[in-house]
Amino acid sequence: MTPEVKPGMHTFYLREIAHARAGDKGDASNIGVVAYRPEYYPLLAAQVTVERVRAHFGDLVRGAITRYEMPNVDALNFVLENSLGGGVTRSLSLDPHGKSYGALILTLPVVVDSTIAQQLEQQGRRPLGAGAHAPQSTGAPAAQLGANQPATMPPVAPFPSAALPGLRSPQRLKLPVDEARSLSVAALRGAGYSADDALILAEHMLDAALCGYEYSGLPKILQVVGSPKQKQPVTPMRVLHETPVSTLFDGGNRQGMLTMHHATDAAIAKAREHGFALVGVNNSSMSGRSAYYAERIARADLIGLHTAGTASLVAPPGGTRAAVGTNPIAFGFPTEGEPLVIDVSTAAFPGTELGFYALLGLELPAGVALDQHGAPTTDPHAAQRGALLPFGGALAQHKGFAIALAMQALAVLAGAGLSPAKDYGYLLVVMRPDLLLPLADFKRDLSALMARIKATPRQPGVDQIRLPSERAFLERARRRREGIEIDQTVRDALMALAQQCPVGKF
Repeated sequence: MTPEVKPGMHTFYLREIAHARAGDKGDASNIGVVAYRPEYYPLLAAQVTVERVRAHFGDLVRGAITRYEMPNVDALNFVLENSLGGGVTRSLSLDPHGKSYGALILTLPVVVDSTIAQQLEQQGRRPLGAGAHAPQSTGAPAAQLGANQPATMPPVAPFPSAALPGLRSPQRLKLPVDEARSLSVAALRGAGYSADDALILAEHMLDAALCGYEYSGLPKILQVVGSPKQKQPVTPMRVLHETPVSTLFDGGNRQGMLTMHHATDAAIAKAREHGFALVGVNNSSMSGRSAYYAERIARADLIGLHTAGTASLVAPPGGTRAAVGTNPIAFGFPTEGEPLVIDVSTAAFPGTELGFYALLGLELPAGVALDQHGAPTTDPHAAQRGALLPFGGALAQHKGFAIALAMQALAVLAGAGLSPAKDYGYLLVVMRPDLLLPLADFKRDLSALMARIKATPRQPGVDQIRLPSERAFLERARRRREGIEIDQTVRDALMALAQQCPVGKF
């Protein structure tokens, strides 16, 4: 029986009690509920019940619900790292792989005693009714509160910059795609971008939103506009060196999504004409999702490799300071159906997510970051002052670092050393499959390989073998029909920028 809120007891969202997220790998019919610190078990066990989860989410639950209790934080982090990545807290969309349900579960209110409440408040967690983190508590039983709460995450503290509103608010809007595009273009025009550049940027970030990467979507517009680079002088993108099969561009300190858009166009054109292309970009900035460019190349019936060397965020094994970037690598391959797109970071944790975790007050998984003194940390603020680690875990970090260093070396090839900051360098390697095989044969054989992988026998509880980008493509198709979700605060900030758009210019 769930206790009522009595004097000396306090109601928190389960998310505020959690030191990590919850969820279940692979199967959307299951929902994982994780009880966190052992000392919290007696209170949580009585409140976070299978019955209450089912009552809270109603027909969203289509199958069995599984409850997990991890024996310690290390075990919890291991499960989360290997099954969910960092996505649970970022998405409320009902994707086919269960991640959204993990986030939804964490909106359940639970009641704790004064001792635990004091511990939580010392960590910066807020009870319901305390400020902007949650709606005012009514003093009703926790079970009743849970049944009446909307299926949204609680709001969080705002960004430090006035240009960047809070990531989550109680008001969630659904925008048709055309409306979202028009709003994005108008906001970017209001921030000073030309009509052509605004459309390129808007299409990139809108596609991220469609694919389910909310904070790389429309909220990213506010980050781009608020970036210090926005205030620095820019010059036209120009060619530094060119041959029939290669081009090296100086990006002119322009936004990376713009420079990489034009670099991808150039690489596709050269590869179509000559069979192969090598294109580098330096003196630019963050280029968004690498998969975006790899997919464009693959849909042009070409094979593409995109590498990035970025600002230093990752320490070498045994080091205490950042020395290389998160340095993602992406591949795109044409097939008989949707292209095969692979996009992975060489860091143990995405650099773009680090700031979001700090703003959301979430702890990092264990083993992904160091503080400024070189000691392991799960505090995202400490990690911002320190460094991330290469992927691979304690036994294989040297492999992740080696690949990261290779990406940084390719950034040098792309002229990173020529730019003032000597950091960002992007390289595109693009080729026609028919340099070796007829295009139709390559697409047929790769499609057959993917089908064989999909047909692999599955472990218990796994509904399908998932290939890279399948989830993103499914989400894109659904959101094109249904629209994208956006916070009211983000929409309001974009509308404020759009009001500054030159009349009739978008």
